[in-house]
Amino acid sequence: MQRSILIDVQNLFYSARSIYNSRVNYVTLMQFLTLGCTNFCAKAYLVNQPNNSDSKFKQLLRNLSVRLMTKNLSRYHSGKKKGNFDVEIATDAIEFAAYSDELYFVMGDGDLVYSIEYIKALYPGCKIIVASFKGSTSRKLQEVAQGFIPLDNRAFLL
Repeated sequence: MQRSILIDVQNLFYSARSIYNSRVNYVTLMQFLTLGCTNFCAKAYLVNQPNNSDSKFKQLLRNLSVRLMTKNLSRYHSGKKKGNFDVEIATDAIEFAAYSDELYFVMGDGDLVYSIEYIKALYPGCKIIVASFKGSTSRKLQEVAQGFIPLDNRAFLL
């Protein structure tokens, strides 16, 4: 069985912080998501932090066999800052679904609902599962997925 895991790091970070005033335990999370699976591909999407202050975190993810996609924070004239990976996640999801039995979206952002619907139509043999914090996960995202794993268990938090 091939399992692909797409992790929106910023989405999980802000959800864990706002709901539980905590951080995500990626060791426990990855152990759980890969349980019983010997063939998996995992990719995390994260914004680079100033002064490379996230290098230990990036190394932790690499040690867990998670590939990284990073980019710098976009700053707009209005002063707004944004580090959105929706297009990258949607594109990778379509690619990974072609050879996956299960595709995990580890995020709660409803912006990917259309992509999930597209993947389900294109690759009906690929099961779509969302894993995120219940209080910050789009209801529509939960509805279009074929499975939902709430990460509200304290084991997934530091």
